[in-house]
Amino acid sequence: MDTSGGIGINNRWSFLWHGRGRAKPGVSKLFWVVIRFSVANWLWGTAVRLAHFQPPTKTAGVVLALVSMLLIIWAFWGFGQALLILGIKRLIITLGSVFILLVTLNVLTIPDTRPVGARIVAQLSASVQQIGNALSNWAKSAIQAPDDFLFAYSGQRA
Repeated sequence: MDTSGGIGINNRWSFLWHGRGRAKPGVSKLFWVVIRFSVANWLWGTAVRLAHFQPPTKTAGVVLALVSMLLIIWAFWGFGQALLILGIKRLIITLGSVFILLVTLNVLTIPDTRPVGARIVAQLSASVQQIGNALSNWAKSAIQAPDDFLFAYSGQRA
């Protein structure tokens, strides 16, 4: 029985899981960047809502705002680390692969009676629009957040 074919297959599966060189740590960093940004966004919204209440709750809102800011800084640091680990080319390939996977899942799971080509184009444009909206919302909230928090905490606008 020849085992060389089995070893080759195992090496391929190992490559897919562990990556080549530094790919797996870079992808892991990107995953945690997304988690940190999401949690920081949620915490910031909670902090602004808590700041509308009386002093003990208002203080909790300030603490949550500080934790949220630290998470955002940590997320940017992690993105920089992922960029250093992966390099710009691998980073673009990784993000593109995730995007293609997202579009493929949408094409396969969202019921649609149009031909496959039209469904792919529709899902590509919808996914690009969703990503653009999410980035725009993050940017708007980052710009408006300090003023919102100041207004909620003190009743004054900057």
